[in-house]
Amino acid sequence: TVPQDMVLRDTLLYLAGRLRFNIVNVARPRQPVLVGSCNLQNDAAGMWLQDTLAYVCSYPSAIINVANPASPVVVGQIWRGAWNIAVRDTVAFLSTGVLLWYNVANPAAPLAIDSINLGRTVDGLAVVDTIAYAGAIDGRLYAVSVADLHQPRVVASAELPNAASRIVFEPPYLYAACYYGGVCVLETASVGIHEPSGGPDAKPSIAMQPNPTRGRCAVELAGLRRNRIEVRDVSGRVVMDVALQGGQSRLTLALEKLPTGVYFLGAETERGKTSAKLVKQ
Repeated sequence: TVPQDMVLRDTLLYLAGRLRFNIVNVARPRQPVLVGSCNLQNDAAGMWLQDTLAYVCSYPSAIINVANPASPVVVGQIWRGAWNIAVRDTVAFLSTGVLLWYNVANPAAPLAIDSINLGRTVDGLAVVDTIAYAGAIDGRLYAVSVADLHQPRVVASAELPNAASRIVFEPPYLYAACYYGGVCVLETASVGIHEPSGGPDAKPSIAMQPNPTRGRCAVELAGLRRNRIEVRDVSGRVVMDVALQGGQSRLTLALEKLPTGVYFLGAETERGKTSAKLVKQ
């Protein structure tokens, strides 16, 4: 098969190609050995490897269990075609006509969370912490804040010589491979959201300890007056809602009954909102 993208991990090379996904042992580079393979419904584009799962862009995009390299198995599908994919925790970001993301905590049943339309088809993609970097076919690179998965917003952009087909982040630089335009290197230190921490116009912030947590978590809120806080899972569903007393800035959350996973703690205020990621082990 003709490979379209690949990921090397240890001595195994994972190849996504035309109608086929292959795993090759390259412990002896002069004698590569095909270990396992499985069919794809269409030609592949980009791919991502995380733990024992390979995410392959195609139509539909496939989630493949590679725990046993000799027998990779498609365990889930995202019914959207995509050029590139990046996975952060249990959220898969895909570049298509828009930038969109799915909850893949259950690989067998991915759930659409939200999307943002940048006005142009998105190709190259990289996700770093709470920023998704998306290369559009109009030659612009967009930095999208996804701190709140249900309220994405463009926080910065840069002009490239052409559309970026691949984006790689190596702190503090972002490398964008552009069609017929070579590789562009961008410094990302100044790309982000600046929110002052003090003064009457300061936006709120959230500090949590411990994080990750196995049960109880101490939360400290700073900034404007708080009315309430919510804990949401990666699909955006509210799993805990706490009303706060006037002036209350500290509280303890009892999370023992929540399933293991990633959650987002959001503080609603009179002048704005903020959110922070919480990991329950």
